[in-house]
Amino acid sequence: MGQSEPIPSPDSVAVSEVMTSDVVCVKPDVGVETLLWMLFDHAISGVPVIDDSGKPVGIVSKTDLLRLLEDGTSLSTDLDFKVGNAGLLEAGLHTENTLGVTAGDVMCPLVYSVHPDSSLGLAAAMMAYEGVHRVPVVDDAGQLVGLLSTIDVSRWLGRNSGYEIPNSTAGQRCA
Repeated sequence: MGQSEPIPSPDSVAVSEVMTSDVVCVKPDVGVETLLWMLFDHAISGVPVIDDSGKPVGIVSKTDLLRLLEDGTSLSTDLDFKVGNAGLLEAGLHTENTLGVTAGDVMCPLVYSVHPDSSLGLAAAMMAYEGVHRVPVVDDAGQLVGLLSTIDVSRWLGRNSGYEIPNSTAGQRCA
């Protein structure tokens, strides 16, 4: 299953060639319960939080939501999550205190970002150095034009190694 040609250097590949351009994103006022449903519905592990002009102001991941629950906050309803063809998980999140908690409350407000023309090597090095799994891709005006995740980088590496890898299915959904 390998390939005959050498893999291109990540420094010769622009982020725009690898990033996901149909990005699921939220505004800071989206409730955490809605956010949690979006993550499960789209099978993603995090989203950029954008302001009204489309500029990233933070990132929310499943880890941020788990921290919220660990800190003693719970979800206000019983949630049954669909898991592929396996049916429904039993209700396991019985909570009362997240009513009114928003993406803006739980997001990491420090946003590392890259330009679409940045090299994939530079972006991957920054993500590894900073310990982040996704970075917004922003244009010259600072507006979100894509998202680069560790999955995108892995998908690029796998494909360039000669393996067949399916595309992401996430669509643009700004709530």
